[in-house]
Amino acid sequence: MTTNGSQNNRVSQRNVFRRRTSRSHPIWRLLVESIVLLSAGSGILYFLNLLPEKFDGVVFLRQGISDLIEGTMQLLNAFINLGSLILIGLLVLLGLLLLLGGVWRFIRFITKLLHKILKSPSTRNNKSLSD
Repeated sequence: MTTNGSQNNRVSQRNVFRRRTSRSHPIWRLLVESIVLLSAGSGILYFLNLLPEKFDGVVFLRQGISDLIEGTMQLLNAFINLGSLILIGLLVLLGLLLLLGGVWRFIRFITKLLHKILKSPSTRNNKSLSD
């Protein structure tokens, strides 16, 4: 009974680490693949042969690297300019917030001072009248 149970478990398990059987491709497919690869390689080499003789790969590479460095410097310069613009904007916002807070506190100071001044004489008059 246990042998049948273990056999069923083996059948139900997946074969993860076992080699798959490789099926052979038809011979015509190998012929087509080889023709495509040979024609693509020979076409690329023929195109490269048509390039002018004065084409110098080193100069072309040097110019490309120079353009890449110049573009990177322009990108960094743009980031620096953008960062300074954001910094100036944040400083303007901070200045406005500080002004608003100062005005608000000054208004509170004036109202408390006026409230104290208006309340003060009435308490003095009441004290002097009671004496």
